[in-house]
Amino acid sequence: MEQQRISVEGSDLAAAVEKACEQLDLAGRHELEYEFDKEHFRNGADTLLLHAWQKDPRTLAAVQSSMDLVAGFL
Repeated sequence: MEQQRISVEGSDLAAAVEKACEQLDLAGRHELEYEFDKEHFRNGADTLLLHAWQKDPRTLAAVQSSMDLVAGFL
């Protein structure tokens, strides 16, 4: 299964992650994986560029289980 990968730019990490979640139609950052575009910084940019994609469904299931466990403790 081919995962959709997108590139998003933001003024900071939170803004870029939020844009990525919106574009990929994800419920939250826990469903997102990303990597920084280091060349973007080397070229003197004052913004952050991320390449983002949805987490693998198996990883996402493990994350959801962990979140449910923590919520149960709280």
